[in-house]
Amino acid sequence: MRILFTVFMWIMGSVFGSFFNVVGYRIPKNLSIVSPGSFCPKCNHQLKWYELIPIVSYIVQGGKCRSCHERISVIYPMIEITTAILFSTSYFVFGFSYELIIALIVASFLVIVIVSDINYLIIPDEVTFFFCILMFVVKLAGEGIKGSIEALLSGLFLFLLMYVIMLLGNIIFKKESLGGGDVKLMFFVGITIGPILGAFSIFLSSLIALPLSLIVYLKNKDNVIPFGPFILIATFALILFRIDYNSVLSEITDKIIGILGGYFQIRAAEDGTRYLDYHNSLDTVGDQKIVFGENLIDIDEYIDASQVYTIVAPFGKKGDDGKRVDITSVNNGQNYISSSTGLDLFGHITKIAIWEDVEDPATLLSNATALLDEVIQMATTIELSAVDLELLGVDVESIQIGKFYRVQSPPHGIDSDFLCSKVVLNLVEPGQSIYTFGLVFSALTDQQVSALKKSDNAYKTSVSTADSYN
Repeated sequence: MRILFTVFMWIMGSVFGSFFNVVGYRIPKNLSIVSPGSFCPKCNHQLKWYELIPIVSYIVQGGKCRSCHERISVIYPMIEITTAILFSTSYFVFGFSYELIIALIVASFLVIVIVSDINYLIIPDEVTFFFCILMFVVKLAGEGIKGSIEALLSGLFLFLLMYVIMLLGNIIFKKESLGGGDVKLMFFVGITIGPILGAFSIFLSSLIALPLSLIVYLKNKDNVIPFGPFILIATFALILFRIDYNSVLSEITDKIIGILGGYFQIRAAEDGTRYLDYHNSLDTVGDQKIVFGENLIDIDEYIDASQVYTIVAPFGKKGDDGKRVDITSVNNGQNYISSSTGLDLFGHITKIAIWEDVEDPATLLSNATALLDEVIQMATTIELSAVDLELLGVDVESIQIGKFYRVQSPPHGIDSDFLCSKVVLNLVEPGQSIYTFGLVFSALTDQQVSALKKSDNAYKTSVSTADSYN
């Protein structure tokens, strides 16, 4: 079905490309895009329906008008093919989604700007206003009032930024450096991809346009390069490749934390430079202790059962008979293990876990036990607040985020190392600053999500029993 819909989007793209040809050619001339119908610009021959089939008609007619036999510009089929490629690629990347709508709008605007800006060095205000309004409506429907207002502010920011760049360029080059259409175009870009990526699109579009600009400049110094198409090409590329700060962070997390585990931590050097350090584990223990009756303020226990399971049925590699290795032979005849703590808290929740490379039942049992313990620990998190004794004048090392500290509270049965995960500083009375500690440190890389990502390769769908799995 995906291939079928991709072909469908190709066809739709070619049809819309034919229409965008009309829009790009006629609106700059103040002509109607509805009437009259398509005609040959050489002999004014009114085209029949079979002469309007995108791409096909051009090929069948040998690139010539059926009436006057004059050559038809190759730009027409190239625009149709370009639009078909943009539409089908957008669907192939995004499927039927909100992102597809955004990509199709940008692709449509891009094609019209290519036609009008290259032929007339004009980006019609009517076209820019239409697509700005259309994108705003889409943002309002997809991201709500807050998202749409942020989009408008982003558009205004980039409009002003481009306007300043234009003024500086006019002063430096002592002539018009950018067209007004390019400045207005940045309002659309801001609405679409936000201020940061929008500003980056200016740099990227300049980089894309540089080779062509050099070639044209060497041939004729007086020639003008339309910049609008390159702005939208850069914008479409940023959307298509999903380049944003969240995707970069997600890639880092998936490729490093998702595979190796561990944590990221920001470190400030003496010269002010900040580094992102990777740690296999955060095992640095501070000197200061958190003790009940001294500097321990509060203890809270949080339970999250949304991703928990209490029974694990582990399976290993498939044997020659098609059945997987299990733990029956090393687990008193049972092919599953359970957590008594988890059963008391959450009841019976079963999960099948598969280790494709494990052939030894004892190893399988060990893996399953560690996995179940980790899940129960992540579901039950103890957090506590304390005061830094160093701020009260005690000769001890100050508490720092990212370090473990020994917590001792006999009434609560606690004598373990906890990780400092949050600091709330009181600038007026530093002695009242609050330090939060926990068994897990989601503030750095969200260990729970990381564990779930790693387990995707091991777990299959939850079932009530494991006996039916082979």
